[in-house]
Amino acid sequence: MKRQAPIFSLGYLPLLIRLECKETTRLPAFLGSTLHGVTGCALTRHLESYTYVFENRRLGGAAQDIVNPYIIEPPRPKPVYYKGDPLCFKLILIGDAVRYAKDIVTSMAQAERFGMRAERKAFELTDILHGDQYGRIWKQGQLNMNAAAPENMSAHVLQEHASWCSVHMVTPVRIR
Repeated sequence: MKRQAPIFSLGYLPLLIRLECKETTRLPAFLGSTLHGVTGCALTRHLESYTYVFENRRLGGAAQDIVNPYIIEPPRPKPVYYKGDPLCFKLILIGDAVRYAKDIVTSMAQAERFGMRAERKAFELTDILHGDQYGRIWKQGQLNMNAAAPENMSAHVLQEHASWCSVHMVTPVRIR
């Protein structure tokens, strides 16, 4: 069967952000909101990037909601993190948000330590890797944006007509 041009194509960049726990703490089962806050707080140093990535919804005005161009993929639930435990999560930049990858990486690196929850329990940035290829983008002050090569998701039509689509949610999600 001859493959046709893609009917859908979308660039994305998965960033694997690895933190180390510096003091024993309890974290909520689903860390999406917590990690959103940690990442957003670090990115406030780059106003243009912060606005595009974290306040993208405002671009639609009151007429429509515009989805923010990222996905946070939190780790599996773990009730207690002990000193020295790793906390790894993916921040997946989608579409035009990929162009802000360098600002996000440098913001996270400049912040270096992150306070989580109301108690501001300390976590320290270990490194940032490409989330699929595991190339090192940042570690100990060394930045390698060549390792931050975007991926491409595309769909090709193998049949004349698609009749359905399925989406499986594995973590809580809010949809308005």
